[in-house]
Amino acid sequence: MYTVGIYSNRHSEILGLFTGHKVRGYPAESGDCIIGECVKVPEYIIENTKRIVKELKYSGIAEFEYKKKT
Repeated sequence: MYTVGIYSNRHSEILGLFTGHKVRGYPAESGDCIIGECVKVPEYIIENTKRIVKELKYSGIAEFEYKKKT
């Protein structure tokens, strides 16, 4: 599972962004991240996150999770 953490201002502009990969969670099918690693995610995931933030007119801190097909 990829994760994208963001901080956006009141104009829904992303000022901070970090990405990662959930290696292990508990419980396995829907749990919190127990082991993660900082990784570069595909660019389309970042673009999708930016689009969602703009469309929702979101401001603040958020985390987006994307399931990776295996």
